[in-house]
Amino acid sequence: MTNQNCKTDGRVLSVFNQVRFSKVIGAYDSGTGVRYCVILGARRTASSVSLYPGHVDPGEDDLQTALRETQEEAGLGVEHFRILEGYRKELRYMVNSQPKTVVYWLAELCDSSTSVRLSEEHQDYRWLGVEEACQLSEYKDLQEALREAHSFVLNRQEPL
Repeated sequence: MTNQNCKTDGRVLSVFNQVRFSKVIGAYDSGTGVRYCVILGARRTASSVSLYPGHVDPGEDDLQTALRETQEEAGLGVEHFRILEGYRKELRYMVNSQPKTVVYWLAELCDSSTSVRLSEEHQDYRWLGVEEACQLSEYKDLQEALREAHSFVLNRQEPL
């Protein structure tokens, strides 16, 4: 499903998901540290970030949703990245008295010059260090997920 054979140059994406949801976020090694792609959406102020998950459509699993949402919202198809095995993060919380689950994965871009093409739902994206991305996030559980993803990237056997 993802391009496991692509040559990569260090950019990483994090892919996200109920009442189930799903998504992709990015990271790469800039030489001065790992940078994460955060998308700024129209649903929030321009100065805050949230990792907007997409609804799981009938017949899709969480990963299929994340891959579809990544294509729709960032213009990145499975030919642009590969999912990093060993990282999967689930967040569970309540929204309007309804349980919500979001699933996160990491994926590495094959070519750091690949352009992100945002959908009309979003206004901007930025490549940020993990702490910069956490500062823009309003949610502690999202901050924890970003830090855990960062720790996973730093502790991988295979460098980015």
